[in-house]
Amino acid sequence: MRELEFRKFEGNDIPIFQPIAQAAFNTDSQLHLKLDTGPPGYDSDSYLKRWFLSPKVHATAIYLNEEPIGAYSLKTNENNETILGSLFIAPTHHGKVLGVEIWQHIEESYPNTAVWKVDTPSFSTRNHHFYMDKLGFKLDEISGEEPAAIYYFSKKRREI
Repeated sequence: MRELEFRKFEGNDIPIFQPIAQAAFNTDSQLHLKLDTGPPGYDSDSYLKRWFLSPKVHATAIYLNEEPIGAYSLKTNENNETILGSLFIAPTHHGKVLGVEIWQHIEESYPNTAVWKVDTPSFSTRNHHFYMDKLGFKLDEISGEEPAAIYYFSKKRREI
């Protein structure tokens, strides 16, 4: 039986989740670019410190049957827009519908959100499919030039 658990992300989580984040970003960039790469600092603890320990974000560690498998960070602004700063899942758990289950948990945990926002690199077509086809996001804008363009997505709050 599969049991997801969500815990507040703490500073002592960094050494546990940094290798998971790095593997997740490497897997995505290998799939699309044939490179090991990710956002600035992804291959050290600076990425998680910036995106998961800032006092302005809500960061959550994700466990599956007591095993750490990923994390997400969110920031809500004054317009009740919640921005997904980061979401990663260990590559060994990709393709198992966990992303959809995690997103359902996120939406249920933030009932006052009017609009969800996320951005992702243009090359991450798997992410585009996940956000648009699985979760109902709409593409709002493409910023920058290829191959470094960023796709911006949004989704109005769904009724739960």
